[in-house]
Amino acid sequence: MTRLIVSLSVLVRGIALCGFVSIAAMAEAYQIAPEAACLSRLTTAADTIIDGEVLSAESVYLPSPSGGQLPATRYTFHVNAAFKGDATVEETLTVDQFGWRKAPAGERVRIPPLGASYAVGGRYVLFLYGKSELGLQNAVGFNYGRFTVSSAPDGRLTVQNGVDNVGLTACGETADTALSARRAPLERIAVQSREGGAIAYDTFIAAMAAVK
Repeated sequence: MTRLIVSLSVLVRGIALCGFVSIAAMAEAYQIAPEAACLSRLTTAADTIIDGEVLSAESVYLPSPSGGQLPATRYTFHVNAAFKGDATVEETLTVDQFGWRKAPAGERVRIPPLGASYAVGGRYVLFLYGKSELGLQNAVGFNYGRFTVSSAPDGRLTVQNGVDNVGLTACGETADTALSARRAPLERIAVQSREGGAIAYDTFIAAMAAVK
């Protein structure tokens, strides 16, 4: 019961901060998406795809259409590689997401973030929607479109999203890719994504290029 009361108070506080934003505007703020985890849909739905390292994460307020304030976390990324969209290598990319990772000074209630979150210093391959009218930008399908880049014990780079890479070729990508040279990396990730787990970075990037 106490947990329910706390959750309701957080919701009410969030609505107050947003200046009673309409239901439609709040849906846009959350950018709830039905996309499946498969790589072709992630790639098609993304406005921007980058490999980036998180430089900072800051709790901020964004203006809402109704004149209120929208709680958001502002992430800055150093772009290591750009695969789709207007981002360029070596630039700093700013991404604002609804909710706070940490409440700003003077705020006693934290408005929890909805969507993928990022650790400062972490490296990710991100499939990002374009910015909404509220200035927010989320990973496609939230944790589906956020791939953490890690180093394997043998030194190779790997990627893994929030659903352990399950279903990355669930949309029939291998059958639809006619050229065997392009199909090969998709077939490799198909085998790996059936049971989940990390995928070699180079194989993943090649597979993404095959479905673009």
